[in-house]
Amino acid sequence: MKKQLIFSLVTILISCSITIGYVELNKKKVAFIRTEYLIQKYKGYQDLEKKILLERNRYPNSNNNDTLAQKASAEILNNNQTLVQGVLNQINDFIKKYSEDHGYTFVFGTTNDGTLLFGNKEVDITEDVLEELNTEYSGK
Repeated sequence: MKKQLIFSLVTILISCSITIGYVELNKKKVAFIRTEYLIQKYKGYQDLEKKILLERNRYPNSNNNDTLAQKASAEILNNNQTLVQGVLNQINDFIKKYSEDHGYTFVFGTTNDGTLLFGNKEVDITEDVLEELNTEYSGK
């Protein structure tokens, strides 16, 4: 009898804890962003892609044994990686600001490796973020 009473009390406490946790989670504002789509449609990234293509076309293809060409190619690649990282940092900084301004507790990003397996369209803020991100970029 005593064990059954203790078991019942523990069960009630666990149920209350789960309920309180669920209620607290429901108070949070949660959303997700389709990350790859956002990057591809961001005007800043599109402009960067054009710039990288122009840079690549400046140097004609030459013999792979040409060390000067290899050095230039490596320099261009390194520079491009730095530029791409800069654009990704701009996007991440914007998402952080957007999330804070709109009261989000969590904003998840979808990736090709399945980090977010499902998200209801009601909490997909990709288009809203993209519109404001592109507006900010165009205003610079």
